[in-house]
Amino acid sequence: MKISVIVPVYNVERYLDECIQSILNQDFKDFEVLLINDGSTDKSGEICEEYANKDLRIRVFHKENGGVSSARNLGLDNAKGEWITFVDSDDWIGENYFYCLTLNNENVGLILLNVERYYSNKVQKMLVFDNFILNKNEFLNNYTLYPHFPGPCAKFFKHENIQKMNLRFDEKLSFGEDALFNIKYVNSAILLIKSNNNSYYNYRDTNNGLSKTSYEINKEKYLFQQLKKELLKFDDKKIYLKNIIYPLNRYLLSIYRNKEINQKKELINLLKNDKDSILYLFRNSKINHLIIKYGYAIKLFGFLNLYLKNRIK
Repeated sequence: MKISVIVPVYNVERYLDECIQSILNQDFKDFEVLLINDGSTDKSGEICEEYANKDLRIRVFHKENGGVSSARNLGLDNAKGEWITFVDSDDWIGENYFYCLTLNNENVGLILLNVERYYSNKVQKMLVFDNFILNKNEFLNNYTLYPHFPGPCAKFFKHENIQKMNLRFDEKLSFGEDALFNIKYVNSAILLIKSNNNSYYNYRDTNNGLSKTSYEINKEKYLFQQLKKELLKFDDKKIYLKNIIYPLNRYLLSIYRNKEINQKKELINLLKNDKDSILYLFRNSKINHLIIKYGYAIKLFGFLNLYLKNRIK
């Protein structure tokens, strides 16, 4: 079997038909669909069963609600395809989405597709890649984890690489678990990364993303540390700095927002261990704009700037 399509499902009866139909309508037919019903309380589970009864390529798994990572992991545990792709159940895929897998992909371990973001009243090209074939270091020197490939969707992963690493999504995280999965995957024995822009992944923006609401310091610190560990394996300072600044910024924001911890101690420890990352972040105008946007620039930047000038030599 060529492709396993893993679809985590949770209370999406409004969008689920469109999602599943977009998969079944592909011209390329050598695939299976794994619908992982993550404890839905609406009719999503029933819709999944209805489709499974009509098409033998669809398998349904019902589980207690455990979050999207546990749902995707259950899909990985049961996938049989040569390639793995993920589709979120409130999104849909464009025509000929699987076309890239009919081409010559010798020595290719990851394929990226373009993404369009759909709002209630407009459409925006979210990610547009040129056609390329790059090794992993070339790729990370041209495209950063944020914003170019943080999520698991709009990608095709080689199943054998996932199996060799026993790679799964980290269920301790509610944000960034997909970015961590991706960077671990790219760190595996992948020879080439490829982009094909013949079709789009269609992302529906429902304006309730966790990235806009959740800054739990323990999770942000853990994510930062895990991404740091993986990025340092590339042994390329430029790759590390370009890719660590977004999770570093989230970690800093979580420190600022958490009044119950010793903020000064947390910042000093961070500065001692990550001087170059801090300097890179605060010299980057785009990230500075992000910091100012969140409203913690005056206090945090003032402290960091003073500390950098007077304490770090």
